[in-house]
Amino acid sequence: KMQGGFSEAFQVAGCLQLQFNGLSEGTEYIRSLDLSTAVAATRSRHGADWLERTVYASAPDKLIVVDLHTSAPGGLSFCANLDTPLHHTLEAIGGTGLQLSGKAPVHIPGAGSRNDEPVMFDPQAGHGMYYSVALSPLCVDGEVKVEQQEGKPVLCVEKASRCLLLVSISTGFRGYDQMPDLSSDAVTQRAWEPIKQLLNSESIHEPVLPAKRFERLRNGLQERHIAAHRRLFDRVQLRIGPERKMAITDK
Repeated sequence: KMQGGFSEAFQVAGCLQLQFNGLSEGTEYIRSLDLSTAVAATRSRHGADWLERTVYASAPDKLIVVDLHTSAPGGLSFCANLDTPLHHTLEAIGGTGLQLSGKAPVHIPGAGSRNDEPVMFDPQAGHGMYYSVALSPLCVDGEVKVEQQEGKPVLCVEKASRCLLLVSISTGFRGYDQMPDLSSDAVTQRAWEPIKQLLNSESIHEPVLPAKRFERLRNGLQERHIAAHRRLFDRVQLRIGPERKMAITDK
């Protein structure tokens, strides 16, 4: 009674899958989350080189940013794919981007429900929201292209020194008091707006940039994200026990 009746279940808009090429087996794996910057990072050693990935969700730029780099110049080669368990289509955009679009179910009963039809789809407008995920890369050096693998488009980067993957997600939600009936085309257009706004503000027309220009854009993205996060996060401080800079999970 306290929590009310069954409610709808959240769904995954998309999964970003990365397949790295030309790397030896990883060792010295480290995963971290910096609460002061809201940046998650993973780091692993591959032979004599390091592979590092940092991820953050930027409210000012309305983007999820995946920052990939290795200690070896030109040593970053990988393929990126978008997938989801929901009904969807996947297509290449502009030869260097991916777009995943679909429609969510109209109803998914909560855990413990006795409904015989647990997942229900409805083509009627407003019955289940349209959604769209846009993926666009920016790299230092290397080559960016979309390939067909097993009948699906896959974004591939070869011999880059560093790469940003910009992810933008949009749905047909229009407010708690309105039907979520934004059209599929409008949702798709909305998904690309943050990426286009960033690229246009920097006058970027190609996915491969000179190092200095790339660093200026990368630093600007992260600085805006951290500043927005700290305006809220730094209002409160909590200290529990003595300070320890590094501790393994089970300790």
